[in-house]
Parts: sequence; structure tokens; C-alpha cells
Amino acid sequence: MILFDTSFIVALLSKKDVFHGKAKEIFEMIPDEEELAVHYLVMQETYTVMCRRAAEQGYNLEEMFSTLEGFFDEVGIMNNLPDEGEILAIMKESKCGLSYVDSVLAHLNRKAGFEVLTFDKRLQEHLSPP
Repeated sequence: MILFDTSFIVALLSKKDVFHGKAKEIFEMIPDEEELAVHYLVMQETYTVMCRRAAEQGYNLEEMFSTLEGFFDEVGIMNNLPDEGEILAIMKESKCGLSYVDSVLAHLNRKAGFEVLTFDKRLQEHLSPP
């Protein structure tokens, strides 16, 4: 299973993002049979980030919401929350360099072996190799 981080989703869906081309290239290389998912916390975070970008960069809100809704309809939404103590341990390990959401992704990567697609260098440092 591949999980998407907010940074990857934003890059994939936002043509103005510096990583847009790289995100499209990576996304197109994912085999059709691969199971794709977004944690619901990442979904919430992505809507927040994209709304902020819409205000800052003048995105059309209707198009942005439609694009996000379409993306989230295509992937599974994971809504299980790992043990909070384990999430907080990862936050402490990172010396609070990782957010709660990123710590959830790091936990799912380490414990369940899910690959996480991200452009966040701090998160990448705390992931196990695929």
C-alpha cells in the first residue's frame, strides 16, 4: 500500500508547485494494481493547505475543491488512528520536527510497511526505506 502525504498531493494537483513535474512522474509510475490511500488526517491537512494556497495564489476555489474531491474519491481513505503513545514517541524522537500527522505516517510506514510518498525532507528522514 502507498500512502500520500500532503506535500505530495499538493505537488501533484497544483501546477504552480515546484515539485509538480516530479510528483506527476512518480504518480504515473505507480502500478495499476497498487493500493493507494490517504489517511483522513492528511486529507484534512491537504484541504487546509490548498485553501491557504487558493487565497495566496488566486486559485479558483470551485476547481480546487473539485480536483481535491476527485483525487480523494480515487484513493482509499484510511481512518484508523495508531496508538497515541507510539505517535507521540515518534514526535519526541524527531525532537518535535514532525507534526502529529507526519508522525502518524511515519508510524504506519514503520509498523505496517506502507510506502509514504512525500516531498517533506523531515518526514523522509523518519521513514523506513520502501
